[in-house]
Amino acid sequence: MAAESADESFIRGYVAAILQQQFKMAAPAVRVEGRLITIAGDVNDSDRKKLQAILDEHGYGQYRLVVEEISALEWFPGPSEILPLLADPR
Repeated sequence: MAAESADESFIRGYVAAILQQQFKMAAPAVRVEGRLITIAGDVNDSDRKKLQAILDEHGYGQYRLVVEEISALEWFPGPSEILPLLADPR
């Protein structure tokens, strides 16, 4: 994974802040790759259009928004393994 540029880091934080403040999302997962912003969460089409309008209004219209549904995410990637206890729990 390449190092994230300062501009991508700013946009990621900017979009996350808008989602928290205006759309009341608790902890939005935002990923920026080039000019593509991917939001993982429950964002409907009208909210996506509102967010795009906010970005356009503030000079970030060159970014394209993509919404990834939460059900498509893998919460626990890889094999889950419970390690044995090292000491007697009593």
